[in-house]
Amino acid sequence: MKLTEKDTTNSKRWLWGFVLPVIFLFIVISALSFSNVTHSDEYVPDFFVTTSKGELLEVDIDSGVVRIVGDAGYFNGREPGWTSLSFDPTGRLFTASNVKSELSKMSHLYRVDPATGAILEEVGSTNYPYISDIDFALDGSLYGSYWDDWAGVLLIDPDTAISTPILNFGDDMFSSGAISVHPITGDLWSVENNNSAEKSIFRLDQDTGAVIKESKVYLGLGGVITNFGFTSLTITPEGRFFGTVGRSNIVGRGIYEINPLPDPVSGLAEITQVPLDIPGEVEGNINGIEFIFQGVEVDIDINPDDPDNKVRLSSRGKLTVAILSTESFDAVTIDSKTLVLAGSSVIIKESGKAAASLEDVNDDSLLDLVVHIGTKDLNIRRTSKVATLYGKTFDGISVRGLDSVNVVSR
Repeated sequence: MKLTEKDTTNSKRWLWGFVLPVIFLFIVISALSFSNVTHSDEYVPDFFVTTSKGELLEVDIDSGVVRIVGDAGYFNGREPGWTSLSFDPTGRLFTASNVKSELSKMSHLYRVDPATGAILEEVGSTNYPYISDIDFALDGSLYGSYWDDWAGVLLIDPDTAISTPILNFGDDMFSSGAISVHPITGDLWSVENNNSAEKSIFRLDQDTGAVIKESKVYLGLGGVITNFGFTSLTITPEGRFFGTVGRSNIVGRGIYEINPLPDPVSGLAEITQVPLDIPGEVEGNINGIEFIFQGVEVDIDINPDDPDNKVRLSSRGKLTVAILSTESFDAVTIDSKTLVLAGSSVIIKESGKAAASLEDVNDDSLLDLVVHIGTKDLNIRRTSKVATLYGKTFDGISVRGLDSVNVVSR
């Protein structure tokens, strides 16, 4: 059929009146969707932060974005506020309470939901009036810094909150310091929290809590933080140190990155404030900080041939660890030289190659990565129940795994 000029005109009107607006609308919607996806991909929370008002926040260090996850709300007729927080090796999030929010005037230990900030369980009272900071070690031990008549370090039972002091700082510190366990080396670090203009960062002996004096470096504060100091400390797997300042006589609440190594010129440990866009709805002082692991959780098997996973600390031998492949993860992609179990690295042969091999350990037709770890540098104690493994793939993706251990003397 031959189209008339009228038909052609009507077709053009239909094209301009219907088809093109639909195409334009599709382009706009697609652009908005792409914009939203890009923004979502750019926001990656690096830390959880708690406040004195019981709020749980997410922080993206690169963008400075702070998001409110939720708050503790009312629990047993009161509104707990937080001083600190820490993940245990299995991924459970614990918090310590501000004494002002407790009827007993003692800090309590809680377990909270990282997705909502709500309280899941009140573990119990620590029987200490002020727990400044808490952090889990690689073996599941929970350390706490406290202030009573003097400052000191505690070991806290995460199942009962029963606390045992392992050191009293005496005159060395006016108030309880921020503490954190290095997730790779297992070293215990602390930053002073006092009214003095001179504050330092240092390592602590994990068994006695004593200050390792050769590690002590004064902070290059430049007069910025002279009151109240650092309330909490966290160390990332990359070895970056971040501390929180709840309040100060000069600057407000915030997060600071700390370089624990002395500057070659000044001899001080330099600190840098992280620019943050804190929502106006956040009411409390920023207190606790804990890094969020960004990587792949992997399955590991310590001593695959031993169902009891016995570890002999007195030996100078090696420990076999298998990183298991699954349908969703190929252990072959892991760079074996980057693996560290409880502070001890993979044994390196004289040839420069890692003591590693590919085997199907669990008979699932998938190749697993089997490595050998030296027992001499294992950062675990006789009471340890678990050990944590960290490493990276050849593409630089972080991996982490956990398995139980049975520490024996012979």
